[in-house]
Amino acid sequence: MKKNILYLALIQLLKFATPLITFPYLTRVLGVHSFGLLAYASGIIIYLTLIVEFGFNKVSVVKVARLKSDKINLTKYAYSVFFSQLTIFTFSCVILLLSMYIFNAQMEMLKILSVLSLSVLGGIFAPNWLFLGLEKMKELVPLVITGRILTVPLFLIFVKNSDDIVIAAFIQSSAFLVSALLCIMFIINKKLLGKPVFEIRMMIESVKDSFFMFITNFASNMYMAAVPIILGMLLGPIYVGYYKVADNIKAIALNLMSPVFNVVYSRFSSLLKEDISSAWLIMRKYFLFSFLLALTGSGIAFMFSDVIIKIIAGSEYSNSVIILKVMAFVIIVSVFNQFLGVQTLVPLGYSKYFSLIVCIGGGVCLSSIFPLIKFYGVLGAAISVLFAEMSIGILLIGFHKVKKIPLLVGKNE
Repeated sequence: MKKNILYLALIQLLKFATPLITFPYLTRVLGVHSFGLLAYASGIIIYLTLIVEFGFNKVSVVKVARLKSDKINLTKYAYSVFFSQLTIFTFSCVILLLSMYIFNAQMEMLKILSVLSLSVLGGIFAPNWLFLGLEKMKELVPLVITGRILTVPLFLIFVKNSDDIVIAAFIQSSAFLVSALLCIMFIINKKLLGKPVFEIRMMIESVKDSFFMFITNFASNMYMAAVPIILGMLLGPIYVGYYKVADNIKAIALNLMSPVFNVVYSRFSSLLKEDISSAWLIMRKYFLFSFLLALTGSGIAFMFSDVIIKIIAGSEYSNSVIILKVMAFVIIVSVFNQFLGVQTLVPLGYSKYFSLIVCIGGGVCLSSIFPLIKFYGVLGAAISVLFAEMSIGILLIGFHKVKKIPLLVGKNE
């Protein structure tokens, strides 16, 4: 378990090592307007990513772990996921392009969206869920990282000014495509799966199994992705740029903790049927560890927000400082919600209730964001996200008490 956490942590660290190099470069070279435009398009692509992932990244880990000794059924299941995602991707892209055409989107935005959609396609064929379920995270590290590393010099060579925004979007997507190609080669070379199998029945079953996780993931990210889009509509791309600088820093902090989330989720799910006392012991241990880590990181982000923004994005983004201070609190609440929500409620079979709670939180964000932006500008957008996360946290605490879930009370029954 600890090895898997370390390998996932290494992947996350290396994944975000390249953005820490390219992110400051792009904010300065593209300028606030073009960087904001790229962030606006990326916000739309997040919706496409959520739809295509369809909850498979969580559900499939457990499924693969149970089937890893049965290669025939593992192969059938894995390809049912691949084909399901490809089908969803195709229909989603058609709908996206039609929507852009109907709303008379600028040609530059259409180009950026088309190029960024390639990253979603790459994500399908770089299946973390397969490697994690097979406990081959060590092998996944170089496959995922190679694409990220190769993009660094490409940004420096080909992106020189704000006119190169489409090139920047293509380079961003190419990292996912390279990783996908390497993963496909590895799967074929190591014979992790048998020959491709196309079974509509299994595709339908895999989609059904992941449906509630999809609703949960989509609901939990819906308002997050909606914020920059609403900002772009109300205030313009420059303010999206201010917001996304702080939001990206928050995302990096949370994603660096995702190795713990993923491995604990997989381990807890398995132990629930074997040794419930050990399952809750592990869950509480890593809950406390993650929460203390979040407190430390958020404290640093809050106290040194001006220095962090200046180093990462430059003095042109001074308006992002106050947003980062709010995001520091969002990090703490998000980690708390992660353990009370995905980590415990989903394995315990309460996915429907968790989805409802997250939807309520999303409603809080979307109902408050317009008046908050009107009175507080871009800062109001960050406050609406904090309100949403706090609402979810309060509801999760209440649900845990009603169902007597032992994460917070220290009992293993």
